[in-house]
Amino acid sequence: MKYRRIWVERGITIWALVLVLGAQSSQPKPLTRAEVLSLVAAWEFGESTQHLIQQRGISFLPTDEDVRILGRASGEKSNPAALQKTLRSAKVISSTKEEVSTEAVLLQHLTRCGELNNSSTRQSPEAEVECRAALSLAPRDPFVLLAVGVSLSNQQRRKEAVAVFRQALALDPSLALGHLLLFDALTGAGPEYRDEGLVEGIAALRLDPNGIEMVAFFELLFGDGGVSARDIATLRSQANAHTNDPVPHLVLGLALNHSRDTKGAFAEFETARKLGLDNAFLRRLCDQPVHQAREGQLAGKVHMIDKEKSTIAITRANREWQVVYNSDTKWIYGTQESNKPSSLDELKENWFISCKGMFDGGKLFASTCHFRESN
Repeated sequence: MKYRRIWVERGITIWALVLVLGAQSSQPKPLTRAEVLSLVAAWEFGESTQHLIQQRGISFLPTDEDVRILGRASGEKSNPAALQKTLRSAKVISSTKEEVSTEAVLLQHLTRCGELNNSSTRQSPEAEVECRAALSLAPRDPFVLLAVGVSLSNQQRRKEAVAVFRQALALDPSLALGHLLLFDALTGAGPEYRDEGLVEGIAALRLDPNGIEMVAFFELLFGDGGVSARDIATLRSQANAHTNDPVPHLVLGLALNHSRDTKGAFAEFETARKLGLDNAFLRRLCDQPVHQAREGQLAGKVHMIDKEKSTIAITRANREWQVVYNSDTKWIYGTQESNKPSSLDELKENWFISCKGMFDGGKLFASTCHFRESN
């Protein structure tokens, strides 16, 4: 009995140690320079990128040179102020592992990869060449794989992009941005992939429930392409299969709202809220009639200005969004640090623009637009 008790106690001790080590190993690692650069190369410097940096922290002390390189990789959509603020406020966690980001060649390829992915010539195969050159130096880095996948999506090679995004998620299933990019690629690859795309979109939103970009993709998908009975059936199946998960109910509510079933949409939004989802977007949906327009913001590159229809086509993340303006829309030229009142006549195609207003029917009805030349 004595020996048995010793073995039992030893077994408990070993099992506890395994649990502790397992918990430690499951903690997300801080992002290296190369990983942050890969994120920017795949997805500019948007909300999803900022959230990931804030959640995981970084393994390096950011310098002015880091901000410059990341700004260059952001291409025409660079936002130096946001870059610097996010990097300077990120938690710096030292890493004992030698970082691949110290390799100058890798950083050069990633910078050029991002610059091309985020430029007006993003459809060029040269972006894929640079991204794959980076991948050859870091073949098992999920962040670099995301950048490669985006270079394929930009060339409308959606099915190839799907395969690459799946490789990235196999290495790190917790990447919300990976699920979002896979969602975008699947829904753009053809109707036979749409069901799976909706499921991936739910997975992305589940990992980042406060991500406005995630919700915006669903809004654009349903607003531009409409909602089919099959969409409703797929989303309802997800909601029924995950009864305690608020996210499928939120997405089902968005789909019902776009199909003009406002009563059903409101019921789903209320269910999502009761299950614990409480972000600003959902609060607005629940606190006002669902058929009303909702506040929002769109930013990207000006693709086309149609003065006859009073619309501006904005491209961002491989999609085209519509902004509607009128005589009351305010136009401001410059950056947040230095700007001045302007007019629509000063706006040019291929310039950067950010508009605030009300979303309705998949379009943004702008109250204010800031614009400037692309970097």
